[in-house]
Amino acid sequence: MSVCVVTGYVPLLCKHRSRERYNELGAKLLECCNRSIVFRQELGDCWLSKKIGNVELGEKDSTAYHCVQHEKFSWLDRASTVTDATTLIWIDYGVFHMPGVTKDIVCDFIARLEESEPDVIVSPSGIAGDPFGSSPSWLFLGAVFAVPARLTGWLSEKCRDNLDPLSWEVNTLARVHKKYPDSFRLYAADHNHSIFANYK
Repeated sequence: MSVCVVTGYVPLLCKHRSRERYNELGAKLLECCNRSIVFRQELGDCWLSKKIGNVELGEKDSTAYHCVQHEKFSWLDRASTVTDATTLIWIDYGVFHMPGVTKDIVCDFIARLEESEPDVIVSPSGIAGDPFGSSPSWLFLGAVFAVPARLTGWLSEKCRDNLDPLSWEVNTLARVHKKYPDSFRLYAADHNHSIFANYK
């Protein structure tokens, strides 16, 4: 039994964070991982971008942004086919921009998952909104979640089945959770170091 961190990066038009800065943050994340798989690709190669067609580069909360955020489900499924890890941990490439996130906190989180691997999808959770609304529902915080390898294909399929291509991936996750709550375990956190520290 073992865990593997999965992350990925698709360059977009981000005024708030340069590509160089994203790669600096990603390098800090990879320092925490004994095992990791990193995907790097262009917007046009994302499955949702192909589905929609002719998606232009955009900034945060654009259609391009939604395409990139939804790619994590495909990356997790792809990763499960090239590693023997029994738990895959999604961590956003730029997660070290969050307040209070340190190498020690991330390494401890990974170690705790390795010690006691979950049998369902585990995610930090904030204040839930309407998963069908025009704003993000923070039932899932999105930056971090752990998936048993046997569920990566199931999760990718269900996210595609419950997709709104013009909405956030956390809303997609919330819709899947509504139908299959027993496949998830949530713990309270916020958009800071608590996404790691509050996991028990």
